[in-house]
Amino acid sequence: MTPWKIAATTILRNSALETLMLHRGPTAKFMPNSFVFPGGIVDLEGDSAFPEHKTNYDDSFSKINLGVFATDLPLRVAAARELFEEAGLLLTYDAHTRESKSITAADDKSLTEWRDKVGVF
Repeated sequence: MTPWKIAATTILRNSALETLMLHRGPTAKFMPNSFVFPGGIVDLEGDSAFPEHKTNYDDSFSKINLGVFATDLPLRVAAARELFEEAGLLLTYDAHTRESKSITAADDKSLTEWRDKVGVF
């Protein structure tokens, strides 16, 4: 039996209750021609190495405590990475003001270069 792979999915909605979904192309390896939420497989080694102090992990974790899982931080990192790779949407957090922001590759053309570096697009 093939072991399960650890994967992350991001479900985003706005105040109008619209939900972000992506349409996969006909040549996609996983679920071609399907509408999907952004997500993908967790790289336990790489995603675990992301510096926790560069996230709002502590702040968000204090608001909702579902227990501590060894894969919690890597899952969050993978979800954010896949959202950026697949949708061009970068979620940011200002440590000083504690404000969350989102930036898209359409809004900031310099993000396209970074998106190319982390993904296959």
